[in-house]
Amino acid sequence: MKMSIRKLIYLFLNIVIVTFPLGQIGRLFFYVGASRITVFPSDILIPLILFFWIMKKTNKDLRIRFKKTPLNVPIILFAVICIISLLFSTLRFEINKVIIGSLYAIRWILFASLFFVIVDLFKDLKEIHKYIRLILYIGIVVAVLGVLQLIFLPDMRTFATKLAGGGWDLHQNRMVSTFLDPNFLGGYFVFLSSIALSCYVFIKKNTENANVFKFYIFSSILFVGCMALTFSRATFMAFVFVVAALCLKSIYKRKTFVIKSKALRILIFSLGAFCLMLPKIISKFSASPVATKIGFVVDSSASARLTTWMQAFGIIFNDVLSFLIGIGYNNYAFARGNIIKAGSTGPQNSLLFIWATTGTIGLAIYCLLLYAIIRYCGSIAKSNNYSEELKAVAFGYKVGLIALVVHSMFIDSLTYAFIMETMWIILGLITAWQFAEKKQLIAKQEVL
Repeated sequence: MKMSIRKLIYLFLNIVIVTFPLGQIGRLFFYVGASRITVFPSDILIPLILFFWIMKKTNKDLRIRFKKTPLNVPIILFAVICIISLLFSTLRFEINKVIIGSLYAIRWILFASLFFVIVDLFKDLKEIHKYIRLILYIGIVVAVLGVLQLIFLPDMRTFATKLAGGGWDLHQNRMVSTFLDPNFLGGYFVFLSSIALSCYVFIKKNTENANVFKFYIFSSILFVGCMALTFSRATFMAFVFVVAALCLKSIYKRKTFVIKSKALRILIFSLGAFCLMLPKIISKFSASPVATKIGFVVDSSASARLTTWMQAFGIIFNDVLSFLIGIGYNNYAFARGNIIKAGSTGPQNSLLFIWATTGTIGLAIYCLLLYAIIRYCGSIAKSNNYSEELKAVAFGYKVGLIALVVHSMFIDSLTYAFIMETMWIILGLITAWQFAEKKQLIAKQEVL
């Protein structure tokens, strides 16, 4: 019975990972009245994973025990504040609207719950290594699909109203892959490239890991190259942080102001990618200039972002309840219509979105969660008790997450479904990897 349930959990998890490259193309639509609800394969499969995992955990007794990690409390606290904000939002919005908004909170909780499932499920080091590389392989598939899109469908203006329900921006000569948005795709590649580049820089090549080392080199080059082809300014700024962090870590590790040769190669390669991006970025800054009220000129895209930020502040400071616990995760579209009488576009800033939907309390807890993850991965990367590869992946995750925070100042990437899914799965694998190596270390010490 246990084995069959375990196999079912693995089956559904594998399907979640393998269907990831479908991106926005794979979404389904359901209509509740005038509202359209978007459902991805993971929205159906993750509840099944949770159901069977709970069955497995409660087979002997009715209590579910989580492995102790520094992330458990912040995750649960944020899930609770999401639920509380939604309950209070029934005082402001119609119940059917709150139910629709709550689906986004349920999605966040489902993705976060994958962390607990993976930490509990994965115990074998070879299996963990295999899944870490599988996530990067999936990134390679997304990148290859992006290259094919750029070759055969470089002008998305013709298809923006037809693909995956329509409503996409009219991008031209920019990589969008199956995400259908260059900014979110750029954030995804920044995160994966941070992990791949970290492994390339900090893992020593030897005869045993030669193929793995080549894989990290190939994936690094592909992710950085595809990232450059998104021509996204937010991505550009986030990747500058990744390169700077890797170079500084390399200098610190050597205890000298000489950059490690691998980091130097990254620096040179990154400069090449930036040179590729630069003409398009400059043309975006100079196109459609708009004068702001405080005296400086920006392009129309940046002006639209500033407008959405001001609208978000209007929602946050609308009343005491909105300021403290928000308008409900995710009732943002309804709040824009009811409170500030504007369209349904989000604030284009993850932290502003969290602040508006879960209030100051929710924002504080979410920042605590981000800090806990960064500190946890940093502690693994600094420790001398773990393998070189685990430390490299953990450091890459830490840098990638901070880079995503930078990225999320201009696009709501931290709450984007495909980025969240990747983040939580890899974080679960890193934690399971740490537990497995710690168990191995304790067993060796007992033998000695």
